[in-house]
This record gives sequence, C-alpha cells and structure tokens, in this order.
Amino acid sequence: MNNKEEKMMKEINKLSEIPNFKNEEEEAIFWDNHGLGDDLLESMTSFDIEENIEAEILTKLRLLSMDKKRQVLDFTESLCQKMS
Repeated sequence: MNNKEEKMMKEINKLSEIPNFKNEEEEAIFWDNHGLGDDLLESMTSFDIEENIEAEILTKLRLLSMDKKRQVLDFTESLCQKMS
C-alpha cells in the first residue's frame, strides 16, 4: 500500500465505530477502506499468548497428575485390601 492509499483510508478512533458485519465480504470491504488510529492501537491491551498457553497447559498437567496419583493410591489400597 502506498502513502496515497494510506491517506485515503478512514481512521477508526473508537471501537464503537466498527460496525457489525453481515458477512466476511462486507467486513473485508470495510477494512480495505478503514484502519485503526494510533490512539486506539495504543489503548489496546496486549498479552503474551505463549505465557497464557503455558499456564493453561501447566494447570491441565497438574490436574492430570493429581488424577493419576489418586488412581495409583486407589489401586494400591485395593491391592492391600486383597492381600489382607
């Protein structure tokens, strides 16, 4: 995109200026003619997706580990009862 095309794009300064789209084609046409303004971009919160995914995976692994420990304890208890 050259500078002339960039200048012709309408700048979006508030999220409320973004309409609800009927379909992807309508959305594509809108974004071909609009761009996010600097103030809006700066106000958006960024987050580390990798960190969030790692935290989610660790949580799931901990839960699986706890479940496996419970299964081992139950199995051990069952064996002990059978042996006595």
